[in-house]
Amino acid sequence: MGDYIVRATAAGGQVRAFAATTKGLVEEAKERHNMSPIATVALGRLLTGGAMMGAMMKNDADILTVQIKGNGPIGSMTVTANPKGEVKGFVGNPQVMLPLKDGSLILQTQ
Repeated sequence: MGDYIVRATAAGGQVRAFAATTKGLVEEAKERHNMSPIATVALGRLLTGGAMMGAMMKNDADILTVQIKGNGPIGSMTVTANPKGEVKGFVGNPQVMLPLKDGSLILQTQ
């Protein structure tokens, strides 16, 4: 099964929900940019969010750009998306390597 975005509305249009599966998109980005696992996770999350935000735009000519400028080892990330589900992005340091927490890429917040 390929990548897709699902949209739902409820309460007479007062509530909107979006869900996406983007494994193919993230794998392609990883290969094209030769990214480390850490960079793949970070850019993959931003690509997915950008695709879902792009799906919310109404005009076919609209373009969304999300840029994160950080001072950490990954640097900056940029993603561009449109309402057709087309999305692209890049990361400042695609080879970034950080120590894993208990052998996992799951980010800990505390």
